[in-house]
Amino acid sequence: MLTCDDSLVSDDGDDVRCRRCGRPVRINRDRYETFERMHYVCFHYEFEHELADVDTDPDEDCGAPGCPSAGLTEVVPDPTAD
Repeated sequence: MLTCDDSLVSDDGDDVRCRRCGRPVRINRDRYETFERMHYVCFHYEFEHELADVDTDPDEDCGAPGCPSAGLTEVVPDPTAD
């Protein structure tokens, strides 16, 4: 791997990695720079989800369009239930 600014790229230049989680960015890659070199989900939780507020539940829909937690406000099955 080569380091290019604060992102990691492979020697062939095709592999870009999220600067928040370090995983490869494949979906929404055309918006990689728009999302500050992150996955959309990483960008959302970093900048849009108000996680700096200690009373914010990451699983609660923050109201922003496309919030990844929006579907979680529905009843989520308990994985420990029989």
